[in-house]
Amino acid sequence: MKWQSYVPLSYKRSVITGMIHRAIHICSTYILLEDELNNITEITTKNGYPRSFVDKLIGMKLSKWYTGSTINNKSNNNEKKKICIEVPFINNATKAFKNDLRKFSTQIRPDIELLVIEKPPPSVQTSFNLKDKIPNYLQSDIVYG
Repeated sequence: MKWQSYVPLSYKRSVITGMIHRAIHICSTYILLEDELNNITEITTKNGYPRSFVDKLIGMKLSKWYTGSTINNKSNNNEKKKICIEVPFINNATKAFKNDLRKFSTQIRPDIELLVIEKPPPSVQTSFNLKDKIPNYLQSDIVYG
C-alpha cells in the first residue's frame, strides 16, 4: 500500500506492523531479523513512507516484543464497556470528528470507551458488474453441486 493511498493512517500503520510481526515470529536469528527489518524499511521507503514513521513502528513493535507486554495486566474490575462506531474516512474531517466524538462520549458516559473505526469509501469496482448476464436461452439448465 502506497503512502499516498486515500485510506486511514491506521490501515497504513497496520500494514507495516503486520510485516514487522511476521518478521519477528518467523526469523530464527537476530541477523535474519535485522536483514528482514532492513528489507521492510526498504520496501516501505520505495512506497513513499517516511523513514521516521517506519522506524518508530519498528521500535515500538520490538520494544513490545522484548518486554513481553502482550500479557494483559489490567484488572477486570476497571475495564470500560467498549462501543464501536464506524465513520466514513474523509481525511482531516474524520480526524476532527473522531476527536470531538471521543471528547463528547467521555463527558456524557465516562464508563464507556468509544472505538471509532474509519471506513474508506467503496472502490469504483464495486459499482460495476464485471460479468455480463447470460440470456436464459443460452444457459445450459445444468445444476452443479
